[in-house]
Amino acid sequence: MAALAGFIEYQNRIVQIVGITSDVQRFGGLIEQSIRSFDRVTDDRILRARPDRLKIYTAQEGDTLTRLAERIDNPRVTADDLAVLNRLAIDQPMMAGRLIKIVEKGY
Repeated sequence: MAALAGFIEYQNRIVQIVGITSDVQRFGGLIEQSIRSFDRVTDDRILRARPDRLKIYTAQEGDTLTRLAERIDNPRVTADDLAVLNRLAIDQPMMAGRLIKIVEKGY
């Protein structure tokens, strides 16, 4: 087993990309090509983009995942997604104070 690694600078951080293979002669060039394929991003719109974020929400009396999904207004996350994320039934009432994972919309 062998690994080839590359380092990419992103927002003043260094990110390591690693390709692992049992056949370096056969796949080493492909891994290296993939690592070198990362171009410098200069588009301001892309550099300013923020991904969706996981956030911990403290449940209020009467909250359900369906209501939370409507309230957070993230078109990429449904009540079903929140149910899976929190291992709860969609319309299961939550006790006030329970910590719930929600997905806050990026921009």
